[in-house]
Amino acid sequence: MGDDPSRRSEQLASLRRGLDLGMTLIDTAEMYGSGASEELVGEAMRGRRDEVFLVLGHQALESVASAHGSTPLQVALAWVLRHDDVIAIPKASTAAHVEENHAALGIDLTDEDLQALDAAFPAPVRKQPLEIL
Repeated sequence: MGDDPSRRSEQLASLRRGLDLGMTLIDTAEMYGSGASEELVGEAMRGRRDEVFLVLGHQALESVASAHGSTPLQVALAWVLRHDDVIAIPKASTAAHVEENHAALGIDLTDEDLQALDAAFPAPVRKQPLEIL
């Protein structure tokens, strides 16, 4: 989606019709259509952002994880656990998984990392169900 300019109008109409029908989950990433997909989705949801649940940001997790030699889930844990008043209950059904989760405590996220993650996963502006990674 977004990689064929001749289909832009059709794709915009399809996205907007989906929103009209209550289909409010949109999965996009900068790798789709070399970034054109995100631009298309942004245009389609203009003025309707509060109706849409976007699945994105995983690229930010991947990028930060790569910079720290860790996994995206370790970065997510480190990002959440940087707050003293927040807890996380990560799944750990094996000793290796416990060790992997524990390693998240050793990740020192930079200000640049935090900005990227905060932009990819903005805080909600109203009550909503918890997301599971």
